Amino acid sequence: MVSGVPASAAAVGINDHGQIVLNAANGVYLLSLTTPLPPPGPNDVPVTIASTAAGRAFTVTGSGCRPGGYTTPQTLSWTPGSSCTVTFVSPHSTEIGTRYVFANWTDGPGANPRVIATPAQAATYTASFGLQYFLTVLVSPAGTGTVGGAGWYNANANAILTPEPSSGFRLVSWFVASASLSGSPLNVPVTAPLTVSAFFAALIAAPPVSYTVTQIVASGSAGGLNNLGQVVGARVLGGSPRMAFLWTPSVANGTTGSLNTVPGLPAGTGDNVASGINDRGQVVGNTGNLPYTQPFLWTPNTPNGTSGSTIGFLGAAPFGSSAEFINGFGQILGPNDGHGQSFLWTPSAPNGSTGTINSGIVSGFSGLNDFGEIPFTSEIGDGDEPPLPQPELFIPTVANGTTGTEGALGSYGTAAGINNYGAVVGANFSGGFVFRPDTPNGRAGTTTPIPAPAGWQMFPLTLNDSGQVIGLLIGPGSIQSPFLYAGGTFYDLSQVSGLATGVSPVGINDHGQILVSASGGGVYLLTPQVPAPVSVSPASGSAFGQTMVFTFSDPRGWRDLSVANILINSALDGRSACYLAYSQPLNVLYLVNDAGTALLPGLAMNGSGSVANSQCMVSGAGSSAIGGGDTLTLTLNLTFGTGFAGNKIVYLAAGDAAQDNSGWQALGTWSVPGSAVFPSVGGVSPASGAGSAEIFTFTFGDTKGYQDLGVVDILINNFLDGRQACYLAYSRPLNVLYVVNDAGTGLSNGLALNGSGSIGNSQCTVSSAGSSATGSGNTLTLVLNMSFTAAFDGNRVIYMAARDSTDANNSGWQAMGSWSVQ
Repeated sequence: MVSGVPASAAAVGINDHGQIVLNAANGVYLLSLTTPLPPPGPNDVPVTIASTAAGRAFTVTGSGCRPGGYTTPQTLSWTPGSSCTVTFVSPHSTEIGTRYVFANWTDGPGANPRVIATPAQAATYTASFGLQYFLTVLVSPAGTGTVGGAGWYNANANAILTPEPSSGFRLVSWFVASASLSGSPLNVPVTAPLTVSAFFAALIAAPPVSYTVTQIVASGSAGGLNNLGQVVGARVLGGSPRMAFLWTPSVANGTTGSLNTVPGLPAGTGDNVASGINDRGQVVGNTGNLPYTQPFLWTPNTPNGTSGSTIGFLGAAPFGSSAEFINGFGQILGPNDGHGQSFLWTPSAPNGSTGTINSGIVSGFSGLNDFGEIPFTSEIGDGDEPPLPQPELFIPTVANGTTGTEGALGSYGTAAGINNYGAVVGANFSGGFVFRPDTPNGRAGTTTPIPAPAGWQMFPLTLNDSGQVIGLLIGPGSIQSPFLYAGGTFYDLSQVSGLATGVSPVGINDHGQILVSASGGGVYLLTPQVPAPVSVSPASGSAFGQTMVFTFSDPRGWRDLSVANILINSALDGRSACYLAYSQPLNVLYLVNDAGTALLPGLAMNGSGSVANSQCMVSGAGSSAIGGGDTLTLTLNLTFGTGFAGNKIVYLAAGDAAQDNSGWQALGTWSVPGSAVFPSVGGVSPASGAGSAEIFTFTFGDTKGYQDLGVVDILINNFLDGRQACYLAYSRPLNVLYVVNDAGTGLSNGLALNGSGSIGNSQCTVSSAGSSATGSGNTLTLVLNMSFTAAFDGNRVIYMAARDSTDANNSGWQAMGSWSVQ
């Protein structure tokens, strides 16, 4: 037995110096040999062998030197004149991860072993040792990569660790001493035995779109954003309570803007937090300056304005009540008792300030769309096993109603978010899913899985009307990475240049802008930089043949453009269309076949020849492609076929080399001559333009005289859709103009023309002043003084239709103009 070592200790190793390592329940032990010292001789002198770090093992050999193994400090009796060899164990370790390495002797020599000639008098010889620590690197998951730089380091030295991911993987984070670090390579000080974990995960591509990163606030939290690009949240200034903020871009979806505190909220010691905003600019949130947290609604005086009025609702609500979501109608959803139950506040009129509260509609909700649908998560089980989550969807019986039906979206999982068409994104045990209704806001539909990338768990948050999904991926070591899922591909938002690390997505609008909160407290808005169609000239007209000029732009220069698309048809449909695709790298124009499925042989631009399908022909003579700066200009000599008669919309789109795409934009209309219809739409003036307000002149015809007209309709939207549209109906017999509500389901109170007052919805307002209705012969002329809201910005088509007084004859919807709301 060795004194001081537990009986249960087991030997696990021995070195060439006879040192033995033992493992015991209470620690690790190192046994070093010691030699019993004989009594000194009459002429011996005391010689002390020491070290700068006590306890270092050494051996002594030589006659008259008391040979054996010792640890410092040790005094030996040596015979004067004898040659004694001292050998230190180097490296020498007494605990795992720490060792001492011989450096030199303090009296000058650097040799180990050292031969010492025994002096005639007492002496001390001290060896200098350096301290080293071992750095261990662990890779997780195994086989996903390697890291260079592990090993022994001098105490307080800096280790440089260089990751080498395996093919298809990337480094996501380092984990050191209970802290997550970033950097590649990683520079880490070695101040003790250290273990560094390197976490690798499946490589996720950087976003295909370049983003402009705008810091909204340096310290605070994000609440939400709308389709104009307005942002709300709460900011922190010093030690003051949080203040609800509203950031408004200088132009729609711009990257610069103004930051304001939401006005009208009570000041005090509690926090004011804005949690949601709709497309009109109404803001909801919570104020903590009353005895209890109280939800609030702030409404701008003008759509998307920065001044307005605030109302509180629910009074001094029970603990835990808060307003979390607001839709385009002005409905507000939130918890009302802190236990998962909800309230739904519905205004008496669209975007009104008075309304009614319905409690307990659903629990576990996660969104509210403009139709009034609510995704939520329930629990199912048989009582014998723990309950499992199930995604469900509440659909109101009528738009923005308070009664409706609930239905499951799958067997197990959670509902996360919803868009305005009723598509729901959620998570389940295998990754994520998207439920897409067969018809907008319908019950029947298809659920499609979204498999998470290898090594990641997926936690979706929400999706926009284009189906783009945002959320978090959780990787090894609980590392979080924000993602964008678009077109069946995951993109890593943490790779956006200039973005703070540790961000979590909060929302995405229909323009692709993404709102994120950083772990350090900053709030950022990511605005995609994409190529864009600019214009078509002429923007309207009527003829079988016309030379049209199309312009496109790219912020990285016109040579970055990959393809420019032109589609002329009565709707956004590539079948039986005049559908053109220009390849900028090849300088070749292609026409899509009648079926919309394949390209016809190309036409080299700036040359001769022609290309045609059943709808149109492009002649090389008179056509050209010219680039300069950030602008590409296509001039096309077009001829339309007689079978393509009717009012058509001119759509443009642009894509760049990185596969960024503008999406289709309606920038003009064109009428291909054909047979007359009864009744008819004559046109709109101006037929194209841009702005937030305009006096438009609309004409309609009836071969029996204008008095035979019954109702004439005007619909301004990006597609032929009466929801969220500027949708007007004029009754000629009553001389009254109506606006259709945001849901496209009902009429407003009528407005008598040639009088006073105004009517509107969230998209547009018509003022009676400056508006009129006059008839002469077969023609009815409507002059409407119109203004558009900022939330309705974008390229819109002006559709018109006319019915006679019997409703037996109808012109059908005709695309007669285009307008860019700015």
